[in-house]
Amino acid sequence: TTISELLKIEPGLGFQTAASTGPNEISTVAAADGESIVYAVLSKNNTCFYVRDSVKDTTSTPPGGTYFGRKDSATAAGACDAASPPATMYKTADLASW
Repeated sequence: TTISELLKIEPGLGFQTAASTGPNEISTVAAADGESIVYAVLSKNNTCFYVRDSVKDTTSTPPGGTYFGRKDSATAAGACDAASPPATMYKTADLASW
């Protein structure tokens, strides 16, 4: 599974399918098509940070690449979940507008 493979790579972090409740727990969801994965982690100041990495080609919608997003004050139970990333996520080149 994806979780067990990630734990082999970085055993010091807690990869899981459940929501993140702290900096060492990373919520992880792989897309059904197998072409992207989303990570979410809750920071100490209760901001949930997201990363979506996709191997889709650049003509796909959304196009492939690495995207970043966040939700501020993600304190509600289950609020920092990789299965529910923010609607707007930014590519590296767009981070200035973040």
